Amino acid sequence: MQLRIELAVLVLALLLSSGCGDGGNVTPVYFGEELRAALAIEDPLQRDAALVSVARSASGGADGETVVRALGAINNPLMKDETAADVAPKLSAAGKAAHAIAVARRIANPLTRDKVLATLSNQ
Repeated sequence: MQLRIELAVLVLALLLSSGCGDGGNVTPVYFGEELRAALAIEDPLQRDAALVSVARSASGGADGETVVRALGAINNPLMKDETAADVAPKLSAAGKAAHAIAVARRIANPLTRDKVLATLSNQ
């Protein structure tokens, strides 16, 4: 009897911890250390390239806060717009709609910004 109760508690715990389809939400993986390392690079071109990499990785890991901070630190406007257009839909798909919209609104090119915002409104 004791074994059955322990087994039932174990099964219940596993079921509760696994959740049930959350509509695309992804548990964030945090990229704060990678962001700090990228920000420490002195060469502007290398720093921008590293920040693009961090933003893309963080969007795949649903770390919207790091994506926003990495994009804000990219100096090259074309790289910033291209990266924002790439990562905003990924954040939205990961259940981070508010961060996705914030990222899309940072796109300087109005045509690109409108296209990305339209994509986000259809997800």
